[in-house]
Amino acid sequence: MKNVWQISGTKVFIVVMKFFSSTFLNFALLVLVCCANDDARMIQKEVELLVGEPGLLADEAERSLVNRGSIVIPILETGLYIGDVQGRKKVIRVLQKIGDPKGLPIVQFLAINDKESQVRESASHAISVLEREGK
Repeated sequence: MKNVWQISGTKVFIVVMKFFSSTFLNFALLVLVCCANDDARMIQKEVELLVGEPGLLADEAERSLVNRGSIVIPILETGLYIGDVQGRKKVIRVLQKIGDPKGLPIVQFLAINDKESQVRESASHAISVLEREGK
């Protein structure tokens, strides 16, 4: 299955491959992002900083991703595959702050299927906040 997302007028191809795994529901998504421009590469770098070591760079990356809005969601999702527990919680927090309904399926999936209870709890909280705010 192939999807094409529009980022700042340049196409970013996202190839989504499904594979089966007993530890992550019955399937997980492997997202390979082929960045076609500097904006997409910058967003990917910000995602890597977000889910990496805590600190000023991670905080700035979070602010930048939130400010960019829903356009970052397809690339932000890659943070779920490279981040640890804290990194996945940061991705959830950014999706919550962006508040776009496009991010809700990701958060709902994590609330049910993530192997770590901390991540499931963060996702459940984000869902309730998004629903309460009507986003």
